[in-house]
Amino acid sequence: MHVKQNSFLFVFLSLLSGGILLFSWFNPSGFYLIFIAFVPFLFVIENLTIVRSTAVRSALLILPFFIWNFKNLWIFKINATACILAIILNTLVISAPWIIFSRFQKRTRIALIKYSFLIISVLSMEIFHKTWQLSYPFHLLGNAFSVAPDTIQWYEYTGIYGGTVWILISNILVFSIFINFKSDHSKTIVLRILLFMLILIFPLIISKHIRNRFKPGESIPLEVVAIHPQIRIPDKYNMDNEKLLKHYLSVSSIYLTPNTDYLIWPETAFPDMVFIDSLETDKIVDSIITLYRNTDTKIITGFVLGEMGKPESGETEFTEYNAAVQIIPSQKRIDIKTKDKCVPFTERIPYPKILSFLSNYIEGLAGYRFSKSGNYGKVNFISDNIRVVPSICYESAFCDINLPLRFNENTFIAVILNEGWYNNLRVAGQFMHLAVLRAIEYRKPVVRSSNMGISCTVSSLGECSHILSRYGGKGFKAVIQANNYNSFFARHHRTCEQIIISFFFIFLLFFFVPDFRYFVNLY
Repeated sequence: MHVKQNSFLFVFLSLLSGGILLFSWFNPSGFYLIFIAFVPFLFVIENLTIVRSTAVRSALLILPFFIWNFKNLWIFKINATACILAIILNTLVISAPWIIFSRFQKRTRIALIKYSFLIISVLSMEIFHKTWQLSYPFHLLGNAFSVAPDTIQWYEYTGIYGGTVWILISNILVFSIFINFKSDHSKTIVLRILLFMLILIFPLIISKHIRNRFKPGESIPLEVVAIHPQIRIPDKYNMDNEKLLKHYLSVSSIYLTPNTDYLIWPETAFPDMVFIDSLETDKIVDSIITLYRNTDTKIITGFVLGEMGKPESGETEFTEYNAAVQIIPSQKRIDIKTKDKCVPFTERIPYPKILSFLSNYIEGLAGYRFSKSGNYGKVNFISDNIRVVPSICYESAFCDINLPLRFNENTFIAVILNEGWYNNLRVAGQFMHLAVLRAIEYRKPVVRSSNMGISCTVSSLGECSHILSRYGGKGFKAVIQANNYNSFFARHHRTCEQIIISFFFIFLLFFFVPDFRYFVNLY
């Protein structure tokens, strides 16, 4: 076969991998295809030296991930420039470990070392990609099973990283069966197939076992009300805070009872900025406290908060925060948690000292540019031995939520969102499925209040209920079981991430430094 013909074949195989990734992603009827999605691409990498053109080789290595990123086209609804930047940058980042692997795989003939390096590289990329200011966690491989929670109950031990390993090992085994089919003896082929089936089925058995035996420890029932106001985005930002409050109160009154413990309203429920220093005396807050002061109901809602610049630092402009606020009317108490993980470019310009010029080309959401939490914000909201972990929209896509380990506090996760920018329920469904992952990883129930996307509850087993979309009602009342269970992942995931990164650098030494490779072979 000529080189040109090989190039066409490799382009087809790269496109095939990208197409399978695209089809399987957040797809309840096709997620299992992720187990073979990388097989055509691994064949391309294995034979890449046949292609002489450096440009073609580079394109082949990036192409599957570029196709996969078509799932991000909904960002065009928000801002076309931000969408293009997100697709380009995300494609380069998630393809990086595969590019490194393609370059150094020939330096060892030991398949175990070679493919272990690939797995560690992908895991390291995923850890890195959720920590820097250009983070975009939607394409972490372990997210693939968010549409099938019954298959991943063991995420309470491994988190999404376990799903990534499961996917990669399965693809590597299928690839090894494919390339060795002619040369292997029949017994060896059968053993490879049996090993693949074991890798595929064993986690499912473990998941079912964990699900049947899971006990959340001490738990307490809480009555929560979450509203789903369904206010169109343009209308919302043309209404003042007082008018919005009337609407929220009207909807809430349908579901509230004297036993309601928490009332939850969406992200940026009040978009007219309120300065932090005057929040306690703000009309909105004062009205809420006055109305509910004789109840035990706590209100969690979204605010846009502002802070004046500090004169001694030369700052003259104010800073805006996307914040979650807990109001406890009976105590006249206010807690603030500001959004730390913002959507790159549209909510916050990443690395502003370098990329601030992009603000001239990318308009912020509703004109807002949010800042980090600075000196304001609590990690969690605590009252009456109940800990609430507030998560503001984009933050719910990240597996490392802020949950200090306290064994004497019953906890649940409150996710507030302002979905509606993209006018697409499939995208809102992605956010809902990511909440399923957080519930399983931390074994905490989740309550979601969305302005116009999907509101629901998620149990500690990842079961969604009380689901409301823009075609449903405007709120719900539910009883959730807040618990003090602390999963293995909650206790140890940061240590596991450090171990993975350490192994990555050891592998880099092995491939980059000949003397180190000689030392390993000698001893």
